[in-house]
Amino acid sequence: MSGFVVSEGSEPMLQPGAIDWHRGTREFLEMASAKGRLGVRVGLLLAMTAPLWMWGKLRTAAGLGEAERARLLAAMLEHRVFFVRELTLLLKLVACMAMLRPAAVRAQTGYDRPAPRRERLLLPVVREVA
Repeated sequence: MSGFVVSEGSEPMLQPGAIDWHRGTREFLEMASAKGRLGVRVGLLLAMTAPLWMWGKLRTAAGLGEAERARLLAAMLEHRVFFVRELTLLLKLVACMAMLRPAAVRAQTGYDRPAPRRERLLLPVVREVA
């Protein structure tokens, strides 16, 4: 899941270990429907084995470096086969949910900023009876 969060600049986007990917995925699976759980599991299987069937490399995604994993997931999001793209997108959704669990990360992203205060619009009231 961390392959979805790769910094392109010199500074890392997140502190190492700031996200508990395993716990976030596990909690998603506990709350998901049977179809959702199956989709995540098949998506993880596809993503882990993708270096073999996409690039012909005899390794799993866990054996790739951070930049290679990000490139692999980006390629899977643009794959010509629909279910590969959609299952990868489901994994990206799970990763986003896991990423936004810690309050410190949400504060860093500005996700929880308060909604702008709206002034109440008062309409004039007719006091005369017609």
